[in-house]
Amino acid sequence: MNDRTPARADTPHSPGVTRRNLLRSAAALAGMTASGWIWDAAALPDPAQAAAAGPLDTLIMGNSSSESAHSLSSTRSTSLTGALSQSARRFNPTSTVSTWGGTASFTMKCDAGVTTYVTVKMWGGEKGANQGILMLLAGGEQVGWYFLGDVDPLDVAADDARTPGRFYYHTIPLPTSLTSGKSTITLGIESMGPMATYAGADGWYQNLSVDSRAVYRVYTHTKPYFSLASDDVQGSAPAVSTRTSPTTSSVLSDLDSRINSDINSYLSGTASSFDLWQVLALAQGYRSSYTPAYQNTTAVTQILAALDALYVSYLSDSTVMTSSSQQWEGFGKVGWALVLIRGGLGTRLDQGVTGASGTTRRTAYTKMLVDSRDYWRQHLPQYSNQMAMCALGIYECNRGLTLINSGSALAESDARAYLYQAMGLSPWLGPEDSSGTPSKPLGGNYYQITPKGLTKELGYVGLYGGWNDLVARIYQAVTTQGGVSDSTLRAQCLKFLKTRANFTYPGTDADGYKTMRLATQIGWRDYEYPGRIEYDQRGRYNWDGHPLQAVTVFNDSTLNGYAQQMIGDGQYGAILDDLVTYSSTRVTCNLVSAHADYDTFSGYTSSSARLPMTDGQSDFVWFDPENGVIVLKRDPDRLYIEAYWRARYGINNLARVHLVTPAVDRSATIRQFTTYSSSGLTYTIPNWINWAYSGGGYAPPSGAASTTQGFAGDVLPVAAAPSGVTQPASGTESPFSGRGLFYTGQYGGYQYGLNASSSTTYTFTAADAGTDMVTGNWYSAGATVSVAPLSAAVLYMSTSA
Repeated sequence: MNDRTPARADTPHSPGVTRRNLLRSAAALAGMTASGWIWDAAALPDPAQAAAAGPLDTLIMGNSSSESAHSLSSTRSTSLTGALSQSARRFNPTSTVSTWGGTASFTMKCDAGVTTYVTVKMWGGEKGANQGILMLLAGGEQVGWYFLGDVDPLDVAADDARTPGRFYYHTIPLPTSLTSGKSTITLGIESMGPMATYAGADGWYQNLSVDSRAVYRVYTHTKPYFSLASDDVQGSAPAVSTRTSPTTSSVLSDLDSRINSDINSYLSGTASSFDLWQVLALAQGYRSSYTPAYQNTTAVTQILAALDALYVSYLSDSTVMTSSSQQWEGFGKVGWALVLIRGGLGTRLDQGVTGASGTTRRTAYTKMLVDSRDYWRQHLPQYSNQMAMCALGIYECNRGLTLINSGSALAESDARAYLYQAMGLSPWLGPEDSSGTPSKPLGGNYYQITPKGLTKELGYVGLYGGWNDLVARIYQAVTTQGGVSDSTLRAQCLKFLKTRANFTYPGTDADGYKTMRLATQIGWRDYEYPGRIEYDQRGRYNWDGHPLQAVTVFNDSTLNGYAQQMIGDGQYGAILDDLVTYSSTRVTCNLVSAHADYDTFSGYTSSSARLPMTDGQSDFVWFDPENGVIVLKRDPDRLYIEAYWRARYGINNLARVHLVTPAVDRSATIRQFTTYSSSGLTYTIPNWINWAYSGGGYAPPSGAASTTQGFAGDVLPVAAAPSGVTQPASGTESPFSGRGLFYTGQYGGYQYGLNASSSTTYTFTAADAGTDMVTGNWYSAGATVSVAPLSAAVLYMSTSA
């Protein structure tokens, strides 16, 4: 909800996640007072970190006494003395490698009446995505989903180390249906190979070919955050230094060699085989004195020959326009390439298309641009990164039409309106019909970007939500090459980029040097932990841009400071080197301007701005009620909270938190209290174990330890859609069905209340004495904390004022 949302009555209903019987409903409501929607402090986790309750039970992996006491049995696993001389256990692949690796089964204490959490302790220095995934089992059922579920795996290995020098902890809740009435429960760990998340059914499940990451300890507990025993060794963040190689000058030299080689090959190559990345690279080179294509008529000849071949191919196969290689842009690159080489076209547009007798290029290219523009107008996607690419493609097609056949072009402002939808400057109206009437599937008041500047997919997204490169391209498409000035668009672009800056925090790169990492632990579509290196925009694997792209497009002092921080950290050369050494026409296209942009940036004045989470910057709280996000810096803590967590189909009363300190890294999916407006509908969680959406995804190969989802059968209430929006049917993914009006919960000494209502003030009870880091107000234990509409309170608990 936000100030753009029509006013309506906020009618709270029971937020308890209905379990498989009435007992579950009663347990879910146990934390409410009779007088209203206020937490009962006695039901909340203990507040102060130092005073937090310890675990119910601790299993020390690799320790024979502890394993015996917990009746541990395992298949294909090995005990070892691991990091900091601590015992651990790894799970091994099968002799003939397959998806499934070793397993373990053990008995641990649980609580019969409230949620029991399970936390796993892992060493943060391990790396290698081929170490696979660890899934939790409880009572013989799988807890959570393999991929992007409300509750995720115990662990997902990654190529980069998560927290070098220290351990990390990941926490997930057990289904209360499996612990009700019990004091102990049989738990298990299943190892499996990684997932190829862009593969189809045949390639999704990869083999586990090496040992898994080592598991050091497993804990059960009833508070989301628990204190660690004095003998529970932690480690500490290593001292970090500034990267000194590769140097900028050496990488720029390699960049020039790469670009010159590739462009020369395009100038002499078989143009009919070119993809649109090569076409656009040549067109950009035609405008850049840094390349051999600069003002080179051969570049124009090759571009037109490639477009001729594309047209002929399109006539026989219309999917050429919609293939994944076009990245939702259709023939947008065709339009933009024509704009870039317009000075060298002469009369060539009125010459015949090679391979299409009797058709001029003007006619052929007009057809491609009109077809693409209008097709994508009728197929506008909802997810923000896809919509941004689609809108850019529509606009670039129209820019091309304005150049070659103005009678077929939309008015510039009408074409720009799609960019406004993508950038959150006007409502997203959805696919149009052939007459241009929008379908408004989410009503007429749904914005792709929140008032705070975050994309919505449906909540916060790290990697896919940070399309800084697209923001730069959108602004360039409008304002350069004979475009128009647009101060409104510029301001929104800068808001987007600066908002994203809150979501990078201090970390280390693959070689242990200091850097900034993207916060992905709370991302709806994120599966890679830690997140990638990011300053002004994504670092490694940013195939659609380069590290100084957005900075030089906008020349804003704050963004300039972030880029200067990247260079000061020695990361610019390393990020650029990753791109230069990656062989891809897509990367070549997006590197054509990199050297020129570096030279431009080198002329900017020094800026004192640094990314907000950087050591030494001021403490702060930032929140986005519509996306359910809270970001907090209180040295040495960095805390990210997503209160609206993967609730695609109904209110799940789950939040995701990520707490980073020099001593420890902890992530958790936790129970919280959610107030919402009821639709009267419910959603029953199905028995899916791969995806928690879209039919459950690809079925696993035979041999899984369990094919029963522990959360299956849970009944979630469905929130009401806003006024003017058709209520989605139960089981339909929607940005409204799981969205709350007010969220409150607690983790690690922080108690939060986040108000997403545009009209109603909500309250919660302070679990202990503490200071609201938003307002600075002090609250005693038991005090009522009021949270105004579209605001937040975050209490840090301590024992003195």
